[in-house]
Formats: sequence, C-alpha cells, structure tokens
Amino acid sequence: MEAAPADPTAAPHVPRRGRAVRFGGSATAVLFGKELKLLGRDPELISQIGQQLVFMVPILALIFTDGQVTPARLAAAGVFLAGALSSSLAWLVLCAEDAPDLIAAAPLRPGVAIRAKLAAALTPPLLMVSVLALVVLPKSPVAVAVMLPMALVAGLASAAMQAWTQPPARRSAFRKRYRSSLLMAVGEFVLLGSLAGATRLLLAGSWWTLAVLAVPALMLAGVWWFRPKPAE
Repeated sequence: MEAAPADPTAAPHVPRRGRAVRFGGSATAVLFGKELKLLGRDPELISQIGQQLVFMVPILALIFTDGQVTPARLAAAGVFLAGALSSSLAWLVLCAEDAPDLIAAAPLRPGVAIRAKLAAALTPPLLMVSVLALVVLPKSPVAVAVMLPMALVAGLASAAMQAWTQPPARRSAFRKRYRSSLLMAVGEFVLLGSLAGATRLLLAGSWWTLAVLAVPALMLAGVWWFRPKPAE
C-alpha cells in the first residue's frame, strides 16, 4: 500500500486539529486550578465530605431550637457550615498533597503554594454561603453583610487549624482524620460554634460578641504556639 502510487483524484489529507492546549499563566492560577480539578475528579471524596456535613445536622438543630428560621440564625448556620466544609477541603489540599516534594522543590516564592491551595479550599464554601446569602438578602441585608466576612473568618480559622496540627497523610485516610485526634475534632467544633454564636450576637448588637470572639482567638493562638515545629 505504501508503494502504490497516490490517487491524483483523492482529496489532500488534512490533519485533524485537536483541542488547543494552552500553557503558561501564573503559578498561583496553575496550582489553584490543579486543586479544584483534583477535588472535582474524586466523587468518592465529595460524598464523604457530604456525609460528614450530614453528621453536623444535630449541631445545626441547636441554632433553630424553637423552630424559627430567622436571617440571624441562617447567617449563623452559614458560618458554621462554611467553616466545616473549609476544614475538610483544607485537609485534602494541604495535608493530603500527592506530591509534596515536587511542590516544595518548585521555584516559587515562599507562601505562593500555600495561598493558592488555601484559595482553592475556600472557594467552594464561599460559593455555598453566597447562595445562602441570596436567600437571606431580601429579608435582611445586614445579616448578609455580617455572614459573608464571618464565613471567610471561619474558613481561614479552620484551615489554619488543619495546616498547623495535621501531619501529611494519604487521601484515603480522609474518613479517619477525626478518629486520629479527638482533641482536634472537639476543638474544631468549639471554634466554629463560637464563630456562629458571635455572628448571632453581632447581629443582635450585643457587647458579648467580643467575649465570644476571644474564644477562637485564644484557641488559634494556642494551636499556633504548640504546633509541631520542623526539625532544625
């Protein structure tokens, strides 16, 4: 077939053009996209995160004790859920990195990889809270104005606790992460409960907000001070 003469009447062969591949972009954008792709490509992990959030329903029920659904209570619930989801995603992107040596050896400025991973972990929770904010906005714009920054604070606080305390692990250990450290699990619930309570008190205009906010501030300071330090 190769030796046969070409058919002069045949149309010239035109190579198929596949999907254009684009390279480049900043390191932050590449790492951010990489983490979101890894999260989206693992439906089993997404289902496990959903199961852990379902286990928090009894805790959220305390916010709606008498059955009244008010904007302040929705804001508090949004802050709690945002922090809980950020904690799970932060564990996946910070503690369960598949190639930590490769990331550490990359020619990046200090903190670039951490910031990109943190942004990827916080994006889904903040999107979830934004959807809730659209529901609350017609009833109370003030509640939305308080909920969004408090949700960001809850996400950063829970992610910091994961980064400072949890050792590197495989993604397959995600379901057992709370079993390995009961103190960490209790501390996380106290942290998020305090921030949710502070949200309600702030909307009520109570000065007790400062006292409640002191609880997560002291917890984070203690976790940072006693965090495992790398060997010299």
